[in-house]
Amino acid sequence: MGDQPLLARALNAFQTPIEALLAELAAHGPAGKRWDGAVQQRVVAALRQHRDELGAASAALQTLQQLRSGQTALRVARVDLGDLLIGIIPRWQAQAPSHSFELALPGTVPEIAADARLVEQALDLVLGHAVRVSPEGSPVRVKLLPRADDVMISVRHIGHGEPAGDLSRMVEPFFVPAGQPAEAMYGGLELPVAQAICALHGGRLWAEPPTTGAGILLLLTLAHVPRTLAAQPLLAPVATEETDAQHDLFPPRSRPVVLVIERDPRLLRYLRANLDAQYFRTFAAAGLEEAQRLIAREEPDLLLLSGSLDGEAEPVEHRLRRVREWTDALTLILVDQHDPAECARALDLGAADYLGKPLAIEELVARMRRALRSRETAQHPTGTTDATFISGGLEVDFEQRTVTVAGKPAALSKTEFKLLRTLAQNAGRVLTHEMLLERVWGPGYAHEVEFVWVYVRRLRRKIEPDPAHPRFIQTIPGVGYRLARD
Repeated sequence: MGDQPLLARALNAFQTPIEALLAELAAHGPAGKRWDGAVQQRVVAALRQHRDELGAASAALQTLQQLRSGQTALRVARVDLGDLLIGIIPRWQAQAPSHSFELALPGTVPEIAADARLVEQALDLVLGHAVRVSPEGSPVRVKLLPRADDVMISVRHIGHGEPAGDLSRMVEPFFVPAGQPAEAMYGGLELPVAQAICALHGGRLWAEPPTTGAGILLLLTLAHVPRTLAAQPLLAPVATEETDAQHDLFPPRSRPVVLVIERDPRLLRYLRANLDAQYFRTFAAAGLEEAQRLIAREEPDLLLLSGSLDGEAEPVEHRLRRVREWTDALTLILVDQHDPAECARALDLGAADYLGKPLAIEELVARMRRALRSRETAQHPTGTTDATFISGGLEVDFEQRTVTVAGKPAALSKTEFKLLRTLAQNAGRVLTHEMLLERVWGPGYAHEVEFVWVYVRRLRRKIEPDPAHPRFIQTIPGVGYRLARD
């Protein structure tokens, strides 16, 4: 599809809200009569809704054109799709509590070469579409299937009776399925954007009816290594399990990782540029939802948390409690105006520091380094460290984030390493399924016991001499797991 047909579809779709508003005015604003308060509120609410939806559609249309024209640069790394889905599904369960979500993962998932941010965006868009077009209370089932040249993810949901002939058109921009009102679909760009992201990764997105039962299958594929990247030697080994062990999938950190959570884009850019220059590795988030994803993916050592965020009217201390549920990283609060009482409450809740704007970058960096030194001193007060766990040929270096078995490196994904680290730091103790879920995945995963089973099985395949008869990770039936100590 060329740019001109797409533009024509966009213009036609964007006329829909105007027609809807004209109908609203005709129904509730007869000529010569004064509107009452209730009618005025309805019209204002409709205007705001259409404004927001048109803004979102406009941004999505711009993203789609950038993806299709090759203007989007890929930040490629090794990505574990199992980890990614385990982070996404509970978030959607919280956003759409009237739906049920099911996730099926195989025992082994090969890492792919991909831009994790874009792949996560594509999965979010597909799940968002499934939720939006499904009746309340219906299930959304997600399944991951590794294949020879790619990985397939299927999202099965109940639609509103789209005929089979329409399914091939579901990924077209602004497509309106039969039986759905046009005014609900003028922002219908989720699937086209997701399809464009898949195409950048050597895959595709399409819809088809399931082989049995009712519903719709949205299927997306992602190549192990996109063809345009296959010639790069650092990425080519991702496709096979045998070569994965030669590469460190969780590289040691040469610089502390900092996450800046700030609404002002100019301040974000300023902080990121200056902190990167000061030998930090810096990530940025404009809100708490984006911050939660980055915390799970990057495990920052330190957070800079703004005292005011768009769409977040809660007090600073409430926001601090939320981020401390997701991470034990040091947290420095940045506020527009210093409030002694608020400062005291934040420090009592565990904030490492509290600073007012405007910021002097030299002072900020000094306070960040002091906080990091204080934590290091608290963890190792005598000058000696327990930074390495060694037992029976298994060696886990917590600081360098490396694992060796009988002297040979074991390549673990981030979640696999977090699970092994948690077990090693509590070697000899039984950790229940619930404790492992909270410490590795977070408080929102308390009932997802199957995640622990899947990842213990994957971890055993990488570190146990005989995974069928584990030596290191011992199962305590009905309770949890324990890492053996010599």
